[in-house]
Amino acid sequence: MINPRTGSWAALLILALLFTAGCAKETMEPELFGSIDGMVVDGETNTGLGNVSITTTPPTDAIFTNPDGSFFIEDILTGNYTIQARKPGYANNSVAVSVRNNRTSIARIYLEEREEDEIINPEFFEASVTSWTNVAGADSNFVDISYRFENTSSSTVTREYEVTFEIVTDNINYFQQVTGSQLQPGQTRFGSVSLYIRQNTATDVRVTNVWVR
Repeated sequence: MINPRTGSWAALLILALLFTAGCAKETMEPELFGSIDGMVVDGETNTGLGNVSITTTPPTDAIFTNPDGSFFIEDILTGNYTIQARKPGYANNSVAVSVRNNRTSIARIYLEEREEDEIINPEFFEASVTSWTNVAGADSNFVDISYRFENTSSSTVTREYEVTFEIVTDNINYFQQVTGSQLQPGQTRFGSVSLYIRQNTATDVRVTNVWVR
């Protein structure tokens, strides 16, 4: 005859073993990676556009296209991404792609030329990095950037602006864009942004380009 107390302990032991095995299976799920092979072209001429800023959501590497308009983002976690393309003189555009394990997804982005006047690196718009900090995670790193923008003009309203930051690391460099609108004459704007830099460590952060209109 089975002792009720012994039977209860045995049942609890079996349940504990099953729970532990389930947790172990869950934590041992491997991370899956794929890549994106992309191209940015002029919507009117269908020719490749170089030096186009490429960023993604969720964030991966922030890069620029090659002179022929091509770009490649490799070894990123599988899932759905939105790819944003920005270039002074062109309207921003984006496409959605799905990245699958051990596969290369294809992305093609068309940019239409802007008609409005624009200014590159104007003297009346000051952009600076006020501070930056490396933030280390369990398996990925981020860099937190604080910045300051000021319209030093006495009469010109900045209707729209885009500031590019370059993040120098011990491995490769990353780029991050911050956009905004309606900066009045004499107005100052402070802000911050966080950029995923994989397992790298930032050694410097600086402003490389300013576009306004």
